[in-house]
Amino acid sequence: MQLRNEPGDHEPRDHDLAHRDQRDDANNTVAIEPGACPAANGDLAPYMDIPTLVLFGDYVDLSPRWSPRLKMCRAFAEAVTKAGGKTELVVLPDLGIKGNSHMLMQDRNSLEIADWLLAWIDKHVEQKGQ
Repeated sequence: MQLRNEPGDHEPRDHDLAHRDQRDDANNTVAIEPGACPAANGDLAPYMDIPTLVLFGDYVDLSPRWSPRLKMCRAFAEAVTKAGGKTELVVLPDLGIKGNSHMLMQDRNSLEIADWLLAWIDKHVEQKGQ
């Protein structure tokens, strides 16, 4: 699966991640090491009907800057899931993928992460026309 069009190729391709869904409404959310997540005790209604992935790399628990953000996102994911939504929080070491920095897609194993991410999208997001 290709992540972007080739130079000079201006037509979106069906397998292009950037053009997976041409609808005006969002049909999923993928947050890679977000700076924040919605409050677990806030309005969860906007997140109930769309698959949501919150993805973190390694060493997050050791960072005074990122550890509270991971905690906030865990609480959000748990609250949405408990309410019947489709939110999943993944920390890469839990999958056996270790050593990633905050810049997951610039690390040496970025293709492995991209493959995992695309597989997650294929499994959890209903594609247009289905």
